[in-house]
Amino acid sequence: MPCYAHGPVLSIALPKGRISEQAGDVLLMLGVGVRRSEAGMQRRALIMRTTSRNVAVVVLRCHDIVGVVMRGYVCAGVVGGDVVRESRLGVPSPVNLRISLCRLSLAQRRQNAVWHPRKLRVATKFPNCVRVFLGYRESVAYVALRGGMEAAPLLGAAEVVADIVDTGSTLAAHGLSEVRRMAPVTARIVLNACITRLRARAMRVVTDMLRLATAYL
Repeated sequence: MPCYAHGPVLSIALPKGRISEQAGDVLLMLGVGVRRSEAGMQRRALIMRTTSRNVAVVVLRCHDIVGVVMRGYVCAGVVGGDVVRESRLGVPSPVNLRISLCRLSLAQRRQNAVWHPRKLRVATKFPNCVRVFLGYRESVAYVALRGGMEAAPLLGAAEVVADIVDTGSTLAAHGLSEVRRMAPVTARIVLNACITRLRARAMRVVTDMLRLATAYL
């Protein structure tokens, strides 16, 4: 049932992992925290109550959040900007939360000294982002993987991987090095367009408060 059918309840979708923890810190600055009785269940619970009776937290896979927000099943979500761009769904993402800083990069095996973008296979879960970056080259083939991209060059499945990079230690551990930094990535708040119009004043207050909170991170 769409969230706007639940009266005053604001439902926020968070992904599991580091973004969820850091987004929780932002919400806490706004006076909204996950109840202690449910915090210990966070790894298993999908819907959690908060210290505010008007706010509920829903835990989803990061690549599902944009679509769920767009369809109105939750009012808002927190997800990486890379996922927003990859979805190509055009959901409003007005606030850069400035958390979970990383980058979307292309990497290859270190012994391949020269990178030739004319004819290659790219292992990634961000094909749309890579297509835009490489200019929609017909000679580029995409190998769809949801994880373990670093293994693709070692297995001979691809010459290049496109993935999120934080410190680069995972790439180095697999003998890979960055050859192109495609875009910086931070977590963003995404909103349902219909709810934003119907509750314009309330959503404007929410986004303004989020901007204020992130300014002090």
